Amino acid sequence: MVVVASLGGERLRATLESVAWAPRVAVTDPGGGAELSSLPPGTARWEVADLCGQVGDEWVLLLAEGDRVSDGLRAALPAATRDGGPSAYRVPLEYAAFGGTLRPRGEPVRLCRGGLAGIGMSAHGELALRSLGRVASLDEAVSVAAGATLIDGVYELDRDAAAWAALAVSEVDLGPVRAIRIGTTSLVRMLLGRGRGRLGWGRLVLAVLRGYRAVLTLGKAWEGRRGPAT
Repeated sequence: MVVVASLGGERLRATLESVAWAPRVAVTDPGGGAELSSLPPGTARWEVADLCGQVGDEWVLLLAEGDRVSDGLRAALPAATRDGGPSAYRVPLEYAAFGGTLRPRGEPVRLCRGGLAGIGMSAHGELALRSLGRVASLDEAVSVAAGATLIDGVYELDRDAAAWAALAVSEVDLGPVRAIRIGTTSLVRMLLGRGRGRLGWGRLVLAVLRGYRAVLTLGKAWEGRRGPAT
């Protein structure tokens, strides 16, 4: 289990509590700004550069800070990780906000065994594993909790973008065009996602915020690659 931290504190603690059953949990802080002083006992700290070497041939479930492993996903993992099956899985994300839930299209690769080439951004603007093996899909989702208020949500997305940009800086294709393309794709996939409950305008708000995060992440990564202005 690998958790990408961005803010730390209570938000990270909630994610770690949802995987307390896992035999091995590691936290990585690519942006270097997360509050990690109160990690649960036994939680490892991994540097991003050492991630592939640390994983080896193990199964890895990737979570972003704010994600939670549902009971359904936990129950599905033993069958998914049996020998002889696919070496990676796309895992749906289900956002909980505004009195409802929304499951967008375009699931990222979040579960992988060996053959791990790193962490980056999917074509739909989500944190994803880069797998070298055969990829299948799971039905059970990772639950994603939005901020308690719109202001909290924007602040959390800004911190996510700073951390994720440190992972995306190694992407081959960086630049404004790709940032706009992925941001637009992220927005559209939220608008077309499967919703439950009384989302109303919440669907549009979620779509705009996720598109904003994708553009901001890739913009920060592009700036990081170019280096400081002279």
